[in-house]
Amino acid sequence: MSRNYWIAAAVIVLVTLAVVLIPGVQDFIEGRLLRWLAGAAS
Repeated sequence: MSRNYWIAAAVIVLVTLAVVLIPGVQDFIEGRLLRWLAGAAS
């Protein structure tokens, strides 16, 4: 696989682990995602 695929896979794994292990990260990411979606929809 290309180097970019390895980097993308590592980022996904790290974000998933952060959401599972660190309290409050899920709410932060959810809030950012919802704000981004609301901005994209308008």
